Amino acid sequence: MKVAFVRRNQVMQRNVQTSTLAMLMIIFVSPMVSCSGPESSDHAFVECGRGFKRDKGECVAIKVPENAFLSDSGYFWTCERGFIRDNRRCQSVKVPESAFLSDGGSSWKCKRGFERDKKECRAMLPEHAFSKGFGDSWQCERGFKRTKDKCESVVVPEHAFLSDGSIGDGWKCKPGFKRTKNECESINMPKSEAPSEIPEHAFVDSKDHWKCERGFKRTEDLCEPIEVPEHAYLNDFGSSWKCERGFKRAVDLCESTGVPEHGFLSGTGSSWKCERGFKRDKDKCQQIKVPDHAYLTGDDGSSWKCGRGFKRAKGECESIKVPEHAFLTSRTFGDGWKCERGFKREENRCLAK
Repeated sequence: MKVAFVRRNQVMQRNVQTSTLAMLMIIFVSPMVSCSGPESSDHAFVECGRGFKRDKGECVAIKVPENAFLSDSGYFWTCERGFIRDNRRCQSVKVPESAFLSDGGSSWKCKRGFERDKKECRAMLPEHAFSKGFGDSWQCERGFKRTKDKCESVVVPEHAFLSDGSIGDGWKCKPGFKRTKNECESINMPKSEAPSEIPEHAFVDSKDHWKCERGFKRTEDLCEPIEVPEHAYLNDFGSSWKCERGFKRAVDLCESTGVPEHGFLSGTGSSWKCERGFKRDKDKCQQIKVPDHAYLTGDDGSSWKCGRGFKRAKGECESIKVPEHAFLTSRTFGDGWKCERGFKREENRCLAK
């Protein structure tokens, strides 16, 4: 039995070796298939040419659907701007109202002041809120706090003041008081080494030093009131003032930012920006002239770019002249074309290598 088992293993090993040798002979001896299109006469093995793909030893033309183009590599296709791939075809991107095509061209984004809701853009700003810029973020005005999707009025307890931040309940306790739940209670300051003479509108801190109350500033040994101009308020420290949203500081006054048509207040509220498709020109927002065959870029839409097949020239988009034996590329720089495989560039021509 043992001898028969050993002999059977030897036979199996010889069969495996014979099969392996046969396969190697097929690979190296049999003629190769050309993949540059039609079968070549000398049967030399080459890769498939641009616009072809290998399928069962042959080179088959790539079927490019409508509203699509071959990629730079030539081995697959990409949908044109404004279209999205849907299986083997390119489907038009449906841009809803108050939205715009993204830079990639296969999706869309909501305009400032709107947020995405499934397949639509809905207004996102509740009452007493403002947009923080381009995108879907917003913030409540000073004196209001965010509660889910609303802005509710801040209730300021006694011995507290409105804070300037957008985080928290919107109020802080004055110096000399501490927060206890929703109230401000007095802090018992040490009196052992407190200064003997404390000016009016001052208090003793935890280090037995006196400081001016909120809304006053120290002048030698006195606390003088801080003059807060119209359309301004005290900062969180109470040592200076800030202009309200929509106003900017001008020496000792607060003057209007003067938002022009097609403009909006920035997140800080002390300056303004232009809406998408407009650019700043001194104190105005001037519409950006987008030439034919171009589109706005970026969320703010402050610049434009030429579409595929065109290049920028003197403020316009001119058609790219593709020479013989060349193809369009997706590059946004250079001449926008490249020579096919087997050709080299000589000035504005493609010559055989």
